[in-house]
Amino acid sequence: VTDWSGQYDLPADTLKAGVAISGLFDLAPFPYTYLQPKLQLGWDQVRRNSPILHARHSPTRLWMVAGGAESGEFHRQSTSFHDAWRQAGNAGRCEIADGHDHFTILDAFADPRDRFHQRVLEFLACG
Repeated sequence: VTDWSGQYDLPADTLKAGVAISGLFDLAPFPYTYLQPKLQLGWDQVRRNSPILHARHSPTRLWMVAGGAESGEFHRQSTSFHDAWRQAGNAGRCEIADGHDHFTILDAFADPRDRFHQRVLEFLACG
């Protein structure tokens, strides 16, 4: 979502691809959660820091992944951002990884013998 050219005088394709694991792309629900007293999010912060509200055309390919053992909200966050990313004309994919949560999926990501690790490397190398 970063405007690499406009904000940092870097090429627009500085990042070729990325993998967002159990991402939080829409902060709008947070002011209504038990976390709000600690987070103290105002609506300006929610709008500014919610990537789903800033999806724009980008040459970067994104793969959104959430674990199948995650809550429905993690699934919604990933699928909704994937939809917004694609609607902005971008390449991407979304996957709910069966049997994983945001801890175990990182274990799989870190293990070179795991198929998920290999798939991430393939995705990042493509294009």
